[in-house]
Amino acid sequence: MTSKKAVVAGGSGAIGRALLVALKAEGWETVVISRRSKSVDNADRVIVWDGRKLGEWAKELEGADAVFNLSGPSLFSIWRGANRALLKDGRVQPTEAIARACNACGDAAPKVWINASAIGFYGDKGAQKVTESSQCGSGFMAESCRDWEEAVRVVPTPGVRKVILRVGLVLDKRSGVYPKLLRQTQMFAGAALGSGRQFMSWIHIDDLVKMMLWSIQAPVSGPLNAVSPNPVTNNEMMSFFREACARPRVPNVPTPIINLVSGIAGWDKNFMLGSVKGYPANAVANGFEFDNPDAREVIAEFVGVPKAWA
Repeated sequence: MTSKKAVVAGGSGAIGRALLVALKAEGWETVVISRRSKSVDNADRVIVWDGRKLGEWAKELEGADAVFNLSGPSLFSIWRGANRALLKDGRVQPTEAIARACNACGDAAPKVWINASAIGFYGDKGAQKVTESSQCGSGFMAESCRDWEEAVRVVPTPGVRKVILRVGLVLDKRSGVYPKLLRQTQMFAGAALGSGRQFMSWIHIDDLVKMMLWSIQAPVSGPLNAVSPNPVTNNEMMSFFREACARPRVPNVPTPIINLVSGIAGWDKNFMLGSVKGYPANAVANGFEFDNPDAREVIAEFVGVPKAWA
């Protein structure tokens, strides 16, 4: 029996590596498309591309059962001058290239294309509940996400079902924001930002991978909010860290300081203090079930402390 084939652009990142582990566990053939030729764990082979032009890599999409695009540079950098173009183009151009490659496959096009986006698509929505039908926000991040998603749709790709995952803050014990917040909290610096009332739409890495695999077979298309059904405020999130680490409450970082740092880095004011109360309406309506929906329990499990409240 021939195994199913998945092509993963951006497979060397934290989310990509977690996805590859899950795919291999289910017996998939895995091909990573990367800007570097370095081997990637759980990838059967790595094909080099430049993220812009069609090349040998495009042939890997022919007959593929699923294509994942997770490409994109880190947002935790300076957003000034040419860097803004790099941050945006580093997402839009690879997506456009994959669209053209799917189109070139003709009748052998991939069955499903799952493309990353971000919950930042919505901008700052305050305490408003946000679903996939909510409007795009304003600012560099929201507009970049809008263009990123438009790149999925702009080139005709007959026969390819397209899913756009608007990914929230990913909680991963091994990488990303969790280790940083853990270190801060352990050093008695586990402070919320500004008022702390801004909502954080988050998701456990395992649930994100589960949703990506589920999207291969589920009757879904278009945007999916890849977030827990239980968003929390920044105050709540940091209280979970302090509780798990047995640290006292510390004063919130004043808004003027956050604005100063954001101004120096060129970030939108929404980047650090924006509020998105996201809800995964489309996933829930189509039967997706979260294994890790509670941020307090996730943090306690990651830190390795007993859940005294359970």
